[in-house]
Order: sequence, then structure tokens, then C-alpha cells
Amino acid sequence: MEILEKLGLNWQSFLFHLLNLAIIVFAAWLFLHKPLSKMIQKHNQRLADMKKENEELVAEAEENRQNIDSVKAKAQKEAVRITNAAAASAAQKTEEIVEAAKEQAKNILDTAQKEADTELERVMEDCKRMVADASIEIAGKILEREVTHADNQKIIDDCIRELLS
Repeated sequence: MEILEKLGLNWQSFLFHLLNLAIIVFAAWLFLHKPLSKMIQKHNQRLADMKKENEELVAEAEENRQNIDSVKAKAQKEAVRITNAAAASAAQKTEEIVEAAKEQAKNILDTAQKEADTELERVMEDCKRMVADASIEIAGKILEREVTHADNQKIIDDCIRELLS
């Protein structure tokens, strides 16, 4: 106690200060505890709401990612199907074009062969006519006069030269 007295403290002032501290603590608890508790409770509620909203957004994002993956897979399958269909269609068109070209070439060859056969027949008829005319002419010249074998050969050579020119 001597130490307390040397410091200027006595039991009455100590009690007075203790009572003041108790009153201040009670007043702080009374006036600050409820508002601070409400503020902390509101803050905790906002944090809980934000956490819940964040979890919902994460779940929605995951669902969207799965939907995107599903749509992407379907799109890739559709692209493969379309590509295969286009390739098959192109192959079929190519085959049709080749077959049409072969048919057209065959028709051209047939027409050309017919024209060549017709032309050959016409040339053969012309040759037969020319040979017949030449034979008649030669025979007529031979009959007009009596010719020797040398004259006969000369007439034939002349007629052949006329036919060739």
C-alpha cells in the first residue's frame, strides 16, 4: 500500500476510477454493442449472399461451358457430315460428268465413222465411175482406129495422166 500512496493512489480514487470504467464499459456495451452487432450481422449477411451468388454464377458458368462443349461437338459432327456429303456428291457428279463425256465421245466417234464410211462409199463410186468412163473412152479411141500395141499403151497412159490430173 505504501507504493500506491507514493504514486498518489489511494483506495478511494482507485474505486472511483474502477466505477468510472465500469460505467463507461456498460455505456459502450449498451450504446455500441447493438449497432455494431447489427452492422456485423448485415455485413455477414451480405458476405453470405455474395458467396451464394458467386456459387450460383460458378454453377451457371460450368453449365454454360458444358452446353458450349456440347454445341461445339454437335457442330463438329455436322461439319464432318456435311463435308462427307459434299465429297460424295462431288464424286457422284464427277462420275456423271465422266460418263456423259464418254457417251458424247462415243457419239462423236460413231458420227465420224459414219461420215467417213459415207465419204469412202462416195469416193469409191466416183472412182468406179471414172474408171468406167476412162475404159469407155479408151475403148472408143481404140475402136476409132486400128492401133498397134504401142499406140494402145500410149492411149492408156494418156488417159491415166488425164485422170490423175
